[in-house]
Amino acid sequence: MKWFVCLMGSTLALQPTLAVDLVLGHFECQIDYEVTPGDPDAGWAASVSYDEDGSFADNEGINRLPIDDVRLLAAPSTRGTLAPSLSAIGTPGEPVWILSQNNIPGQLFLGWRAVFEQGVFQAKVGNFYNPSALGSIESSLVSVTGTGTDRGGNFAMWTSSGFGSLEFHFNSSDGIGADDVLGPIPAGSHSHYNWGFTQPGTYQVSFRSQGRLNPQFGGQDTEFVQTLNFVVPHDGVLRGSASWRLGAGGAGQPSAAIYDSELQVDYACDQVLLIAEEGEMRFQQVGAETVALGRVGLSAEADFEFVEQSGVVEVELVKAVGPGAVSLSVIDGEEVFSFGVDGIYRLHLRARKGSGEFGESFVVTTLVGLEADYDYAQWADSFERTHQLPSGALASRTADFDGDGVGNGLEFLLFWHGFDPAVSDGELMPLPRCVDGRAEIEFLRDLHKDDFANTPLELAAAYSPDLVTPWQEWRRLFAEGVPDGFFEDGAERGNETSTIMRRRLVVPDASPERAFFRFEQRARN
Repeated sequence: MKWFVCLMGSTLALQPTLAVDLVLGHFECQIDYEVTPGDPDAGWAASVSYDEDGSFADNEGINRLPIDDVRLLAAPSTRGTLAPSLSAIGTPGEPVWILSQNNIPGQLFLGWRAVFEQGVFQAKVGNFYNPSALGSIESSLVSVTGTGTDRGGNFAMWTSSGFGSLEFHFNSSDGIGADDVLGPIPAGSHSHYNWGFTQPGTYQVSFRSQGRLNPQFGGQDTEFVQTLNFVVPHDGVLRGSASWRLGAGGAGQPSAAIYDSELQVDYACDQVLLIAEEGEMRFQQVGAETVALGRVGLSAEADFEFVEQSGVVEVELVKAVGPGAVSLSVIDGEEVFSFGVDGIYRLHLRARKGSGEFGESFVVTTLVGLEADYDYAQWADSFERTHQLPSGALASRTADFDGDGVGNGLEFLLFWHGFDPAVSDGELMPLPRCVDGRAEIEFLRDLHKDDFANTPLELAAAYSPDLVTPWQEWRRLFAEGVPDGFFEDGAERGNETSTIMRRRLVVPDASPERAFFRFEQRARN
């Protein structure tokens, strides 16, 4: 089953640059240097580069993205458990996110590339420079900042051999010093490393690249500082209990946010999943004085009217959609939701300050007896029981049970837009628009269900300017996720992201009067 949407309007103008989020594919932290007489420091440039054929075997087809316009995301599949061999960067058994030095489908394959002419730089041996016909530079770690480090997170970069030995080049866990150096880096070098992070959040990792020019080019020392921006997504899952900020909503303001007190992050309600324990989900309210290091799906300007005032805020359960009964009670100052049977529940709620005006309604999603990576069969079973349908009525992923033009499998993959496979609700399908002269469409991608590589189903997308030109697909494996045409980008509202990501499909290099987008589900082999 496929879904077509189109955008009509004035001719779209070509945009010279567009900031991007990269979550998979082969990319390089690239350092370029060209001799600039009279100003040796002016010859440096840094970018995140990609090769149109994915190889970097030569200098043909290399595209450079401005380093300040790129965020490098760790896909959920990069999360693992810190092994004893990595105790230098954290506590064994704790979580760690690693962008591997090996090319793993569905993840970033991030290398380090230096482009300058042989003979420009001297060679450094120990602390001494010597004129050289080849020459090299070195890069040192300057600083690591961001919400990940605010949570106590560390950053490291290292190489691992086939014999299990590790060589650390950068490691912020023991402070940043003279040992945090990568070098020598010869002209034309292209190497890959493991990039590790020990907490979710943002990481601004700054490096200083430096060298000494050969005498014929002036013999001066020269250096340049560049910063890579990494994002490690939150799981977007809270178990048993959570906190929330409640407001009246309206005028573009949200009416609720879910707060994770451990990691100090505010979530928009459609980017966090709640998992009940022993059939209950508990909430307590927090005020404006409660600090959030990060926000997912919420802008920095988002305000919650109720928490700015004193007094009691009451919560009302307007409607529960799920396979069993739901009750709400207040116990020891906490709102406690109790669920009758296992399944997927959407709770429609609203808040009120005392006896005054109600806020706008909002929806939170809770799982009972299921995990965040529940599969299609479990999803279908829950909605069959919710609507008292015969067992197996929703078993086919390609069927369209409710006849709304959106197949069952697409409703599963686009769950966070509010789809219900037994209710005709095709109007919930994300719609495209023209923004700053480019065609784009925003949607929520649940990486618990579709992690770019390993899950059984994937949400695929394609674009056509006229429905006659062959559809151009956004391809997803290895080096094919490059942003040189139709690509998927981040569209987060806030400084962080979760595994339920707000994404954007973009056509930056076309100028049609109409742009057509198509979503479809695919089964992975």
